[in-house]
Amino acid sequence: MIRDRVKELRRVRAEITPDMEVPVLIVDLDDDEATLVLATHDPLGVMAHLESVQIVTFAGTATGGTFTLKCLHYTGVEVTTAALAYNAATATILAAVNAVLGTSAVAIAAADTMPNDALTFTFSGANYAGKPQRLILPDIALMTGGTPTVTVVETADIHWRMY
Repeated sequence: MIRDRVKELRRVRAEITPDMEVPVLIVDLDDDEATLVLATHDPLGVMAHLESVQIVTFAGTATGGTFTLKCLHYTGVEVTTAALAYNAATATILAAVNAVLGTSAVAIAAADTMPNDALTFTFSGANYAGKPQRLILPDIALMTGGTPTVTVVETADIHWRMY
């Protein structure tokens, strides 16, 4: 439809940029026509890649016990990690989450060491990249000692692909 409309307008030409040998399509459009073209093909939107990022912060003075993380698998099924020690290493947590979500579904960056740590989960695997994610649900009921707490905050990370 747009191609027919552009042909009809006869205001299209292709040029080579002076500093590159890349053809550039130049279209002379009014505001309504430009809106129609951008609604159908947004070149910046094509280059942008949104990743869901969640920050899970453990606090308190846990001295023992275990916790689990509930996540939503891309198939829509809720999955739960194996029990993780209160002081589990980031690599152990990463392995547990990827075991239930699929290989390379998540990357984890840690700010500190467990049990008092902020873990940043970035959903970037083939089945998760660019898709909204339900919040990770930590279950800390079996952590012992002190008053363990956990908060989850969701944010987003936009990456640009350069062609």
